[in-house]
Amino acid sequence: MSDNFPGDQPPSAPPPGQQWNPNQQGQPNPQGSQQNPYGQQQPQYGQQPGPYQQGQPTGQHPSQPTPYPHGAIPGQPQPGQPQPGQAGYGQPGGAQQPGEKPKKKRLGLILGISIPVALVLILGIIAAIAVPAWMKQNSIDEAVQTYNDQTAAWESTFTEDKLVGIESAFDGINPDSVASGSRAENPNGSDYQAPMEQCSQLDALTQLRSDLGDGAAPEQPSVEGAEGNPEYDAAVADYNSKSDRFAASGSLLSTLDSNVDRLKTLCAMQAEYASILDEHSVALAAVGERRSQLKNGDEYEVQVDDGTWTITCTSSSGCWKSDTSESRQKNHEAWVAAWVDHANASADFWSNNCPSEDVQADCDVWAEYYTERAKREQKIADALLVSPKQDLEKHEQSQYSMNNAIDDFNDWNDKNSPSSSSTENPLYTLADEWNQLTGEIVEARDAVLA
Repeated sequence: MSDNFPGDQPPSAPPPGQQWNPNQQGQPNPQGSQQNPYGQQQPQYGQQPGPYQQGQPTGQHPSQPTPYPHGAIPGQPQPGQPQPGQAGYGQPGGAQQPGEKPKKKRLGLILGISIPVALVLILGIIAAIAVPAWMKQNSIDEAVQTYNDQTAAWESTFTEDKLVGIESAFDGINPDSVASGSRAENPNGSDYQAPMEQCSQLDALTQLRSDLGDGAAPEQPSVEGAEGNPEYDAAVADYNSKSDRFAASGSLLSTLDSNVDRLKTLCAMQAEYASILDEHSVALAAVGERRSQLKNGDEYEVQVDDGTWTITCTSSSGCWKSDTSESRQKNHEAWVAAWVDHANASADFWSNNCPSEDVQADCDVWAEYYTERAKREQKIADALLVSPKQDLEKHEQSQYSMNNAIDDFNDWNDKNSPSSSSTENPLYTLADEWNQLTGEIVEARDAVLA
């Protein structure tokens, strides 16, 4: 297979005296000349490798020059040459056109970029310094304002006018007098107030508790690093000066919550027994009237079968007058109301009311005592129905029914009365608890007003 391309002529031998050059076709050249037969100058062999020397086919005969640089594509811009739209495109080597001035740096563009960037950096530095300071001051202002608002609300709630009258809710309620069996008020007096009406005074404490609401105490201002700020330091100092009162207000609220209802229970309990004592006091006054119908030294006569007997009152407190059946009936009724009814009411009270489970055994003892006492008091009342004639017919005053009944009662009472034993009256337990609860309220109030 021939290596010649169509149109190529085989090289002819050089004339005598000339050296043959494979690139020389058609005419001889002097020795050393590099002119090729196509009129193009080629590098000498060994100076510039051709495509076949590099092992890369070009699609052209080795004797033909390579029209494009190695790897270039016909019709495409060549590496290192101006591209379409660029200066120098279409001119050799991108040469500067005649009369064209050299390009200058765009100073305005540089300044337009650098100045905003500098401003951003400056503003960032200012913000890094000013924003935290502003935020801190804002936090201080909010903390101080919050404390001032809370303090104003607290002071308008826990006023002296509201708290100073707490004791008035306890006026006239005296469980100690009830426990001792006496009453400060005279049931027959014009200023008498029923015990349960006195307990209604405690409603003032309930209203007070409602008026105080949640009574939230102010919280201490707290902002990290705020020390040294005049307003902040003043708020903290004010809190420190009032912190004990703030704490006491919370104690007062909790004390009212825990004590008022219990006080109402105790008051109702002692009021019920106080009512029993008041009724007993009224009944004793009636007995006193009946028993003092005869003054000391007064006499009256009683007819008996064997003659007339003269009765003389020898008691400094007076004597019963029992010469008629009507007077004897009234004496009987008076004693029943004063002693029998009182004993039954007391027995019922202790059976259904006890201040504490801790003293339930004592309550049971008192209930049993009054149950038995009612029976023995009834015997005395029945003896008042006996006529003097019946007693006198026995011819011995020691046989009088009234005297015998009283002697029996006294003998029994000396042996069985809880007061004479180690059994404590549970009403004293009630009174102790009452005094403790009311004292706690007053103490808490005083701490708030301190």
